[in-house]
Amino acid sequence: MKKIIFPLLLLVTFCGIAQQEAQYSNYNMNSFMLNPSVAGSKAFLNAKIGMRSQWVGIEGSPQTQFASFQAPINHPTTLPRFRNRKTHHGVGLSLYSDEAGAFKYQNLITSYALHMKLNKKYTLSVGASTGLKVFMINNQGLTTQQSATDAVISAGNLQKYLPDANVGAWLYSDKLYAGITGRQLLTSDVSFNTANSNQNLERHFFGTVGYKSRINSSWNFVPSSMVQIAPSAPVQASFNGTFWYDSKLAIGVTYRHLDAVYMVLDYVLFDALEISYAFDLTFSGLSKYNSGTHEIILGYRWKNERKKYSCPSPIW
Repeated sequence: MKKIIFPLLLLVTFCGIAQQEAQYSNYNMNSFMLNPSVAGSKAFLNAKIGMRSQWVGIEGSPQTQFASFQAPINHPTTLPRFRNRKTHHGVGLSLYSDEAGAFKYQNLITSYALHMKLNKKYTLSVGASTGLKVFMINNQGLTTQQSATDAVISAGNLQKYLPDANVGAWLYSDKLYAGITGRQLLTSDVSFNTANSNQNLERHFFGTVGYKSRINSSWNFVPSSMVQIAPSAPVQASFNGTFWYDSKLAIGVTYRHLDAVYMVLDYVLFDALEISYAFDLTFSGLSKYNSGTHEIILGYRWKNERKKYSCPSPIW
């Protein structure tokens, strides 16, 4: 049965690579990977690496690796209307690699954000990112019934380089965050067959919101949600509820509408090292052929106590 699923998976993946953005189980911990305006929102330099193994047990299933770095820059803005307000800047860098069967997608993105303190509680940031996407097909061992005449299959290993651009906004305080993001704004053609070029990148739009509610001196509850909109796909919504103990240990459950349910665990060690693990169980037709999806993220914080920015860490 796995041999039957594999070619179907390749076809779905090739179309999905051109149409879909990255998917993360723990979107709270990976907010910067989705929204460039998050860069520099925290009071420390923040580096993260992670991996995601999807649909374990199915040959050629998606395997993802990612890394990010972001930092605040504390100097005043040059915009006159914000001159008397407390402002700072943020910069960031992210790398992403996704491979499924013969298909591979990578990108390298640089980000900038401007943070403007609206009042004693809330800060608004706006950001943009730009970079390079690389789409690859490894044709070694890949055959179809039309492989002898298929221009893409017979051409050998293929690569395509495309520019990328994203924008976002982020409103945050010590208890709340809300953000919107527009990604893949350039809608470049990703088709390898120039005679029939009809595979364009699609713009994706994300909305996220979360709130930290105090239960007692040790426990906080953080409900959050993320909505993803793309032209050729149904609206995807995720709903999460996470309990934090002493801002160091967290356990949460997320429901992704009509797709999956997953558990998230977070632990912060020495107020610097953060470890996150998520396990997904899908509701789709592939559920009987795989044993779930695993996602692991490691993060590290370099703190500077002299810089004090409004930040609801560690909830996002």
